[in-house]
Amino acid sequence: MKKYLKVCSTCSKVYASKTDIVNKGSRIHICDGGNLWFNCSSCDSTFFIPKKQFEQMFFSHEIPVATTYSANAIVPEQMH
Repeated sequence: MKKYLKVCSTCSKVYASKTDIVNKGSRIHICDGGNLWFNCSSCDSTFFIPKKQFEQMFFSHEIPVATTYSANAIVPEQMH
């Protein structure tokens, strides 16, 4: 069985890599605790990746949103 980063339990959309999160996720942001949060672009379910795992996945220039530390301040136009 292949391990994925996240699989949506509502619609079964697979997020297998950081590229999938950037390209298939929506409302991507970093919270005050440094965790990466994003929504499923199909059904709007919410996911998070803990800071430690997030830091291992992304280099600073790959972070999909400028360092936004408010859960309500989402800046999709700054995505790469």
